[in-house]
Amino acid sequence: TLTETLEAIAMARAAGYSLLLCSTEPDAADFETQIDNLMARRVDGLVVVAGVFDRPRTAQVLRQAVARSRLPLLLLDRSPAELRCDALMAHHREAGRDATRHLLALGHRRIACLSGPAHLAISQDRVAGWRDALAEAGVQPEPGWLAEGDFSLDAGHRHGLAWLQQGRVT
Repeated sequence: TLTETLEAIAMARAAGYSLLLCSTEPDAADFETQIDNLMARRVDGLVVVAGVFDRPRTAQVLRQAVARSRLPLLLLDRSPAELRCDALMAHHREAGRDATRHLLALGHRRIACLSGPAHLAISQDRVAGWRDALAEAGVQPEPGWLAEGDFSLDAGHRHGLAWLQQGRVT
């Protein structure tokens, strides 16, 4: 959230650091440019969100940059074995279960789940949590309640509208 981001910036400043945020498109050239720009600014470390490892070339760029610079690296949500660094991991199954339990507690019983790409462990865990919570509540998911997306806003919008127009989920 914006509040959490502002708190992180304030904490970094209090510790004598400036926080630079970069966002890249999913192509390696843009990511490589961002990494080069950060290196030119002599950053003290990198915090990288896991999606970079879904694209082999961008993962390679990150590995090479970290090896060259020996920068401290913190990975969010993924911990590839070839990169020896700290990682902050979410419990995706628990998150899927908690989100579904919340909707169940609000009285919903027809709850859809839009996962990310099915081959990713993150997606599999979130779906498993959704299934766990439905099973605990004695709710059997119907065909069409589960769809695969790509973590994009467009996929969420498209699937959400389709489900609501069909009237099969709440």
